[in-house]
Amino acid sequence: MKTLLHLLLGAASLSAALAVNPALAHAAPDSTALAVDDEYLGDVDHHTSARAREVTTVVVHNGGSASVNNSTWQDRRASCHYTINRDGAIYQHVEEGRVAWHAKSANATSIGVELEIRRKYGRTCNNVRKDGKAAELAREQGVRVEDVYAELCAPTPAQYKALSALIRDIKTRHPVDRVVGHCEVEPEGGHADPRAFDWTRLGEAPRAPGSDNACDWYRVAAVHAKVVGFRGATGGGQRITLNRGSEHGLSVGDLGYMHAGDADAPTADFVIERVRAREADAIVNMTLEQVKANRQVSVSATFGGARGEVTGARGGLLSAREAGDEKPRLGSCEDDFTYHKGGTIKDFTVGEDGAIETLTLANAGWSQRVCDDARGMIYAGDKTDAFVEDEGGQKIRFQTHEVSAGESVARITHGRLTPELLRGNTRIVVRSKR
Repeated sequence: MKTLLHLLLGAASLSAALAVNPALAHAAPDSTALAVDDEYLGDVDHHTSARAREVTTVVVHNGGSASVNNSTWQDRRASCHYTINRDGAIYQHVEEGRVAWHAKSANATSIGVELEIRRKYGRTCNNVRKDGKAAELAREQGVRVEDVYAELCAPTPAQYKALSALIRDIKTRHPVDRVVGHCEVEPEGGHADPRAFDWTRLGEAPRAPGSDNACDWYRVAAVHAKVVGFRGATGGGQRITLNRGSEHGLSVGDLGYMHAGDADAPTADFVIERVRAREADAIVNMTLEQVKANRQVSVSATFGGARGEVTGARGGLLSAREAGDEKPRLGSCEDDFTYHKGGTIKDFTVGEDGAIETLTLANAGWSQRVCDDARGMIYAGDKTDAFVEDEGGQKIRFQTHEVSAGESVARITHGRLTPELLRGNTRIVVRSKR
């Protein structure tokens, strides 16, 4: 990190230094109120121009990390004023007094901010749609396409916090009256960022389909909320109340996950079961103590999209229950199923002939949408896509017959599985309800 001149020099000595060498202006970030890293400040000034008009707009983008952006812009006729990494660290690339090349017609009157996006499943938010992988990933994970967008594209709580602070800071220097997405000022060329963005975190109204300048991907947002109520345990876990509701775009059926503070990693999943104006209810498969330690949540919301009954989500509770019955009646997997790849073998029983008869499967219960007649196979190792075969070359297959919230018991239906064949092979694939 470059040393801030504000800290090394007093106001008088700083003015004197700049008078002697105006190029030193690149070394001081515009913000002195925020922790802004100036490591890359001035590196891409060859892809900027002089500013002649006042700044009235902040444009939000999706992009890489600060270091990746700095490298990419060296060889592209592009630049942006700031990058906010996923941990909330703010980096400045271009002085606010110069025009960065980030949004064409809006460049002259705007400051651009890039938000580092997530990389998962071998894809990023920027390419998952272009290469057609979103639908495939949704099938593999047993979720909706919009849930994939939200998981890959949504900013972290730390990024929202940093972005809000940065915008407030920018407004102390410029008459900013608009905060917009890249696609709102440059919809041509396939620009659709920021994707899965919760505008309410900035005090902005959600963008809805059909509204002026609404971008296609604005229909999906990752709405961050807090657990503000505990309504007792159920057979599916802990009943919780969130401090966000329909006013923030949430609907019954939206996917959510718990996380601790500003951490990015989910700790447990749930589905929104009931929505009021300002609050929403769900059931999460955690203990009360675990919920209290993970009060932050993120919810994938589809603004303007149709919503019916809860259809399920990873680790969440399905609401298709009869009165007084905490276990969902999922019916058969035959008509509507996907593949859930997150289970493992917890235990097994062996018959008199030395072959395994039943398996106890962890993370493969009805809270993961596994139905009573789900079928599955065992991976040959934890890092391959091959399946375990018996001595005759037949793939081992099983079928569940006892399903509880977080696990199930399955019978071997094809092949002869021995403890020796099972050794080191605990990962399973289970056909489960969408």
